[in-house]
Amino acid sequence: MSLIIEGIVAVLLVVGGLMAAIGSLGVVTLPRFLSRVHGPSVSITGGLGTLLVAAMIWSWATGDHFTGREVFVSFILAITSPITAHALSRAWLKHNPKPALESDDQCED
Repeated sequence: MSLIIEGIVAVLLVVGGLMAAIGSLGVVTLPRFLSRVHGPSVSITGGLGTLLVAAMIWSWATGDHFTGREVFVSFILAITSPITAHALSRAWLKHNPKPALESDDQCED
C-alpha cells in the first residue's frame, strides 16, 4: 500500500477524532442547553463522517470488497443526528415557553 494513502487515512483519523473530541467537550463546557445540543451535533456528525471516509479509503486501498457499510452508516448518521438535535431543542423550548436567550445568566436549565 502506498505511503501517501496511509498518510491521508492517518490525517483523516486524527481530524475526525479531534472533531468528535471537541463535540464531546462541548457537551460539558457550553453554558446553555441549546448550545450543548448544537455544538456536539455538528462536530460529531463531521467527525464521524471523516472517520467513515477514512475507513472507506482504507478498505479500498487494502483491496477489500466494497460492502457499503460505511456509506450506509454515513447516511444514517447524517439523517438522525440533526433530527435528534432538532427534537431535543423543540422539547426544551416547549418546556421553557419564555426562554431568555439574550444572556447566559438569565437562562436556567
